[in-house]
Amino acid sequence: MDDTNFTQQRSVLEGSTFRLSCSAYVSNGTVCQATKCELHLVNYTRYDPKIIECIADNEKSTRISKVVHIDVYYPPKVTINVRTLIGLRSIDVFLECSSDANPTPLITWLDDNRQEINDYNFYTVKTNNLS
Repeated sequence: MDDTNFTQQRSVLEGSTFRLSCSAYVSNGTVCQATKCELHLVNYTRYDPKIIECIADNEKSTRISKVVHIDVYYPPKVTINVRTLIGLRSIDVFLECSSDANPTPLITWLDDNRQEINDYNFYTVKTNNLS
């Protein structure tokens, strides 16, 4: 089996500490002695590298690498943006809810009775005659 192009996926929670190990073998199957064959990653965050690569190269043969894709999970951070447009006969309020999280969260709007607002594109809270 040719394992010169090996990719692995690793999912971690933000703030986690974990280790990645990398070993190289000679042609008879014994493990080569390396000075650093384990990478200890402390308090890993979404801002740390998403791709980590282990490379074995002895300048006598083909370089071999193993790639690990790191998928960092982190909780939602909600941001609300409110815009008010005052017209001659109405006042329109626009609410925008956005969230940064991994995995991507589902955003749900609830009214004051904790009932889900299904038609979130247009919702009348209160109607007054402004004339």
